Amino acid sequence: MVKGGLDDESIVVICPGIFGRPMEVLYGGTVTTESIVLQFYVREGISSPVPAIGFASDIASNSMSASCFDFLGVSVTKCDQNHPECQPKSMAALPRRVIDLGSNGWKGRPKLYVSMEEKSPYTALSHCWGTTQTFKTELATFEERTSGIDFNTLPQTFRDAIIITRNLGIRYIWIDSLCIIQDDRNDWEMESGVMSKIYANSYLTIAASSASSDECGFLGPRSAHIARSLEYKYGIPETKIRVREQILHEDSELSTVDPLFTRAWAFQELLVSRRVVCYSSAEIQWHCQRSSWCECDQFEESSLSLDVSTLRQRRRAVHSQARTTVYGRPEDANFYHRWYSIVEAYPSLKLTVPTDRLPALSALAQLFSIKLNDTYMAGLWKGDIRRGLRWQTSWDQPAIGKLPQKYLAPSWSWVSIDGKVFYERSFGQLGYDPADVEPNWASTIGEPIHDDFVDVWCNTSSTNYFGEINGGFLKISGLHATAFLEVPDVKDGADEALIPYTMWPESDPKPPDINHWPPIPYRGFKPDVPLVRSWYTDEKGQRMGTVKRSTLRPGQARDAIVARVWTINICEDCFLVLVPSNRIPKSYERVGFMRGGEAWKKKGIIKDIIIV
Repeated sequence: MVKGGLDDESIVVICPGIFGRPMEVLYGGTVTTESIVLQFYVREGISSPVPAIGFASDIASNSMSASCFDFLGVSVTKCDQNHPECQPKSMAALPRRVIDLGSNGWKGRPKLYVSMEEKSPYTALSHCWGTTQTFKTELATFEERTSGIDFNTLPQTFRDAIIITRNLGIRYIWIDSLCIIQDDRNDWEMESGVMSKIYANSYLTIAASSASSDECGFLGPRSAHIARSLEYKYGIPETKIRVREQILHEDSELSTVDPLFTRAWAFQELLVSRRVVCYSSAEIQWHCQRSSWCECDQFEESSLSLDVSTLRQRRRAVHSQARTTVYGRPEDANFYHRWYSIVEAYPSLKLTVPTDRLPALSALAQLFSIKLNDTYMAGLWKGDIRRGLRWQTSWDQPAIGKLPQKYLAPSWSWVSIDGKVFYERSFGQLGYDPADVEPNWASTIGEPIHDDFVDVWCNTSSTNYFGEINGGFLKISGLHATAFLEVPDVKDGADEALIPYTMWPESDPKPPDINHWPPIPYRGFKPDVPLVRSWYTDEKGQRMGTVKRSTLRPGQARDAIVARVWTINICEDCFLVLVPSNRIPKSYERVGFMRGGEAWKKKGIIKDIIIV
């Protein structure tokens, strides 16, 4: 690293990169200007005069340029000719409805077409609707759409997607807001139930990544500071060294996430698709089942792991057929782990309609149900239910979740709360040393400690089995015990991660006050959402105090509580913390998660209970 000053308020740091890749220079800026990173590179095929300066491709100044359409065409051809795993076994039938662009190329007038299930390639659009999306198909406009649509009246994002589709020589495109009748609930449920097939069978999914609404569009001039490359002549013989502002990819800590990547519906659309072309704010990126590459030619291929923080890593987790065992666990465990990693990424994404939480994940669930040959239950899997129950609220702020205004799922499902969740680090990531895991974890994680669960059931609200539900229960066997939970007085604005909850078995005295967290040897209780006092009637008909999930926001003031709760040991040292349900007699509802040692197990008796 070399440091130098251009003036009294700026610093230049020269950072030689990986051999063969551009050299990056950090310009520290001034008090009034932000720092930037510059890339110095030479074009592919040119000998670099400086070993630290590697190779890269230029970025076009306009995504409508011939070079951008060439990039897409070459990418499609490369994939078609070299990636057999990306090719369908046979041509799929068209979706129920598509937009027909006509058979005479650029002159055809788009129209909504009700297919006869004929086999033909089509593209699919993944896009952000925006807050004022008005161009959609409804019962009143259905006939009009089938007669024809004036191209110039379409939102810019739709026009851009049609331009790309026509450039590929494809006649049909599927756009959800046009091909699903938006004010017909039955139609919406039917079509959302087959969305997995629609995106998976598309010839190519076009991702309008940079467009925050349908009116924005995604083709056109790019930011000058990204697209412009300056040339410097250097050495003998003279070589042109080019410089531009660094192209930030999704996995860069400095990158700004494109609008589409923040949306829950797009999450599954981009993952179940065989091939995706993303039009980001900086460049075009290609993703298929074999590989990923981009316009600037600086993607680094990542190995298969369960870190799913980027689209590339998520797609590898979904589409990779490798069934490597995990610490001696059965091969299927790896696919379960991949699912739990996806679950960790999903809750932070945005939904316009809160009740879409399960429907917006249904396409992925359908795909995994085939891979796992398992039954899906409100975000969990019947064949791996004990591990699936081990979700906890994230330690990221606000540290606990919120209770949705409407019922979304049984309390034992992570879908029942609004907030980030995580599984043990062994589920969320594989980028760690096995020696770092807890003793005996490798041989015992997720194994049932008693008889397996007895039964699990969910009642769906629609024809989409993987979609919205309105009820469900879990009957499970485990060491069941009664305990006390102490919740201290919470001041408004408190950091939920620092609230010292204390739990102890009913038959034991309260442990002494301690000044650190978590309490030892009880190891800690984590609520799902803010808890408040509640009441239940015991078997003797007496009114007793307990707690319940509340609609208070995280960090909102609430009174101190000492209340009776119940625990059930689901595996190893993992316990669900439960309270009697006020909705369903003789059943419990989950209020939190606890880690406990042998002392807790000795207090329990094996019992079958119902959680709703």
